[in-house]
Amino acid sequence: MMAWSKNKLIVFVIAVLLIVVLNSCEDNSINIEIEDYLIVEAYLYPGLPVNNIRVFKQNSFTDLINDNKVISGLQINLKVDSQNYLLSEKQDSLGYYFYAEDDLVLIPGSFCEMEFEYNDIIISSETTIPGKPENLELSKTSISVSIGGWGGSGIEPIEVTWSNPDNDYYYMVAMNIEENPVPINDEMEDQPLSIGTSPATTNLLNIVPRQLRYYGTYQLVLFRVNPEFAELSLFTTTNTINLSEPYTNIINGKGIFTAFASDTAYFEAVSK
Repeated sequence: MMAWSKNKLIVFVIAVLLIVVLNSCEDNSINIEIEDYLIVEAYLYPGLPVNNIRVFKQNSFTDLINDNKVISGLQINLKVDSQNYLLSEKQDSLGYYFYAEDDLVLIPGSFCEMEFEYNDIIISSETTIPGKPENLELSKTSISVSIGGWGGSGIEPIEVTWSNPDNDYYYMVAMNIEENPVPINDEMEDQPLSIGTSPATTNLLNIVPRQLRYYGTYQLVLFRVNPEFAELSLFTTTNTINLSEPYTNIINGKGIFTAFASDTAYFEAVSK
C-alpha cells in the first residue's frame, strides 16, 4: 500500500467541485464578453510549493476545459505578508502558474493576495493560510464490514474528533490506499475508493460500515478549510438546478483562491 501525498490528496478533493460549479452558472459580475469568461482556480497549502494556480476561460458554460481555453502569458503577483513573489508559467502546462524559487514558505496565519491584469482589467483575490487541525483522534483503528449491509447497524462507528474552539470549517476524505483493494461485495462494479464530507463547523464525524466498499487500509485526511471554500461547496450541494450565481472570491472573475491545512490518520476495514 502507499499513502497519498498531500498534493495528490488536494487535487482529488477539489478536482470535481469547481468544474461542477462553473459549468452551471452565468456571469453577471463584470462587463466581459462571453468568449473571455475568466476563471481562476488557486489553492495554497502550508509547507508546500505554490503550484496549484490555474487560469482559463470558457466560451460557454458547458464547454470542457482544453488547451485552447487556457490563459497564457499572465504576470501573476502573489503577495504573502507584504512580500511580493512573481509566478512563472509552466512551459509544459500552459495556463498553470507556480513560484519557481525556494524562498517562499507558506505558514499558518500568512495573509496572501493574488493580482494580475487581463484584458485591461485587474483580477485579484485574498485568503489566509489556516493552521493544521489540532488533536485529531479516532475512537478505534479498525471497523468490521461484511457484504450483508456492509457491517450492519449494530457495529459501532469510528468516531473522528478534533478540537474546534473557533467553529472553523473542516472537511474529511478517507481513501482506500491498498494497491489492489478487495471489494466487500465483488458483485458490485466500479465502487468508489473514497468517502468524504462537506465542510462544516463541527468537531465530530462518524465512519460507519455501510460507507465503505473495500477491505484494507484507509488514509483519512482532515482538512481545515477557509470560509470561501465552504461557501463554494455549499453552492454545489444545495443548488440542484444551479440557476443562481455561485460563490466566488475572485474580484472581476470567477473561481476560487483559497488555502488548506490538514492532518492524517489511518484505519482498517476488516471482514466481520
